[in-house]
This record gives sequence, C-alpha cells and structure tokens, in this order.
Amino acid sequence: MARALLEGRAYVGRKIYVERYDGTRVFGEAYAYPLRNDKAQLVGAVNLVADITALRAAPISKDAALAMIEVAASVLTALNWQPSVFI
Repeated sequence: MARALLEGRAYVGRKIYVERYDGTRVFGEAYAYPLRNDKAQLVGAVNLVADITALRAAPISKDAALAMIEVAASVLTALNWQPSVFI
C-alpha cells in the first residue's frame, strides 16, 4: 500500500509475504489501488491481500513427487527390474 500511495499507481497481484497478528507468515498476492477524485487528488485507497499460501505449496509437492519418482526409477534400474506386461 505504501508504494501505491508514494508512487501514485496501482499494484496488482504482487507476490508478498505477510505476517499475521499471531506471528505466522503467509504468502499473499497484494492488490493496492490509490483512489483519486476528478481533480486527480488522492482521496483514499483500497488494499487487499489474498492468502495464496496453499497455492504456493502445490508446486513444492509436485517437485517432491517428481524427486520420489526419480529415486524409484534409479532403484528399479539398479535392481535390473523388468516389468511384467499383461495383454
């Protein structure tokens, strides 16, 4: 919000970390809009931070799954495992 007011422009979808009142940190997407009247004078502002912590965790889980698949493939290769094919 401070940057939006100082620079006089909106910030839409900026990725930020936010600390909650209880001290936990969450990953958020910030939307800050300075409001101006017809004379271009600053008269207010709107600020919204959407908690996207769960969305950010998804790629980490994907990376972890890919790493496990690579380890499993390495083990199977080392054991010279031959898959059975059923038709």
